[in-house]
Amino acid sequence: MPTDPTFWNNIADDYAAKPLENPEAFERKIEVMKSHLRPTDTVLDVGCGTGSLALRLAPFAGHVHGLDVSTEMMRIARDKQAAQGLSNVTFHTGAFDETFRALPFDGVDLLCACSILHLVDDREAVLAHMFRLLRPGGTFVASTACLGESWVPYAPILTVMRWAGKAPPVWIFTRQTLVEELRRAGFVDVEAPEVGSGSQTSFLIAKRPAATRVVPSTGGGVAATVATLLMVAALALPNVAAAQTEPTPDDPPARVDPKEEYRYRYTASSPYLTFTNFDPDSAVIYELHFGYRITPKDTLALKAVTWKLHAPLGIPWGPYLANESEYYPGTLRETGVGLSYQRFLWKGLYASLQVVPLAKTYLDESRQKVDDGFRLYTSYHVGYYLPLFKNRLYVEPQVHCNYWPVDTEAPAAFAPQDTKWDNNYFLFEPNVMLGFNFGRKREDGRFVP
Repeated sequence: MPTDPTFWNNIADDYAAKPLENPEAFERKIEVMKSHLRPTDTVLDVGCGTGSLALRLAPFAGHVHGLDVSTEMMRIARDKQAAQGLSNVTFHTGAFDETFRALPFDGVDLLCACSILHLVDDREAVLAHMFRLLRPGGTFVASTACLGESWVPYAPILTVMRWAGKAPPVWIFTRQTLVEELRRAGFVDVEAPEVGSGSQTSFLIAKRPAATRVVPSTGGGVAATVATLLMVAALALPNVAAAQTEPTPDDPPARVDPKEEYRYRYTASSPYLTFTNFDPDSAVIYELHFGYRITPKDTLALKAVTWKLHAPLGIPWGPYLANESEYYPGTLRETGVGLSYQRFLWKGLYASLQVVPLAKTYLDESRQKVDDGFRLYTSYHVGYYLPLFKNRLYVEPQVHCNYWPVDTEAPAAFAPQDTKWDNNYFLFEPNVMLGFNFGRKREDGRFVP
């Protein structure tokens, strides 16, 4: 569970002032929750924020407990409670774990986990704890962002927002993953009522099974006893067999989705051209990518590059591409650091985008500086990932198209060549990336930006 309140304390006032994005869906959720409430029920709202949900449920319950890690959120929630004059609500500041002891000893009747499960790094353990806190027959309600099936590349977007301090750590998973985790925790009757909250928000209702009471027989003698034992055996044996293969809430978390498994968190790679800088007449290139695997399908990388060009980049394929008649009267050195985003599409097939701002330095034939310049260099890649040695190393054959939308003018001595080939693109350049993977292994199917 989130235990660092810093982010939430910083945004508490803005969060409280922001109107609901979908008030109609919120009201429908309230109606669903009310249908599972009795006037004497005890409610726990985990991650209650500024208390909006807890305060709305209070008139329909015996007592409502709200819990949040943020002191500032709790301050606002208590102010709202005082303004509304509700005496059957108690707000608690702290983490949701075994140290939270403020509940009735026999548990709660309704447990709400709204806008919280996608912020939880140990989700299955938290769900198991929630299951234990519910009374038999109690109701569990979750409303959470499930971004795992969206076409939008949320992982890199959220990573950048997190680096900028505009988002907390967010875990990406699918609705089906959450449903399976609820069932593994012991919940039954998992439903997804339609409340109009959108395709990327899952609203789920689940139950803790009601307790069964065994009434001892007062008669029937030996025959009734034998019949009862046989019935119990008949019911128990299939469950014993199933228990050998099916996980229980106390088992280690099962792998969520084999497609979400990945072994190494970090990657480093370079194009094969980096290893061919022996010819003094070649376009000497040094390029290094250092990547971070945000999800099994998404990698965000820093790209550092420096290269020495003897001729303009815009010369198209053909007889002039490597012709000395097109050479500059010197060399052009370009250096920069940028970003690369890679998205796997199907098996090892991927597409990537790279953006690098380049500082240009023009040197004459005696290697004296002539002028400076700037180029914004972008490239668009399609390739295939080929793992080697149990995925420790890899090769990526690819083809890419290059485009530079911003490019300053060359100095006078270099201008004739640049003017002759006044292209700001180069199409279908082949390449091979060589790389290796390293870092912490992850095999539980989860990931976080």
